[in-house]
Amino acid sequence: MQNGAHSFEPSSRLNGLRWFDARRARASGVILGTGLLLGLYAAVILPWSASTLGRFLVPQARVSSDHELVVEGPFQFVRHPAYSGDLALWLGSALATANLLLLLLWPLYVLGATLQSRAEDDLLASKFGDDYRRYAARVGRFVPRLAY
Repeated sequence: MQNGAHSFEPSSRLNGLRWFDARRARASGVILGTGLLLGLYAAVILPWSASTLGRFLVPQARVSSDHELVVEGPFQFVRHPAYSGDLALWLGSALATANLLLLLLWPLYVLGATLQSRAEDDLLASKFGDDYRRYAARVGRFVPRLAY
């Protein structure tokens, strides 16, 4: 083409951006959509878990003498909905923004959340005994169980 005109072939450049083939564009759309869905999940479950916990929402895991085992709201689906929401938000942000650093650091966040949630599980089991152990056997840590 003459006078600096651009071709619209898949490998050409327009304004410095590379045109993608249809397969790559569909995959990008699926990744972006997955990221947005994870973000939506986080936007729902994080405030829902906080409002369900009410006065039991504290910055550091502890139980009080009048502590009650909360198994309604999002806790009927996952034992640790705040961690579940945080993990979904982190992964969703990494996918939706194609942020490789967030994606590479996400497994470390999963490890930290897993270790912290195990300590919280132990604390709650020490307070509520078999009731908590039955609940933990029935309800997933971060992801709902489809069957138990």
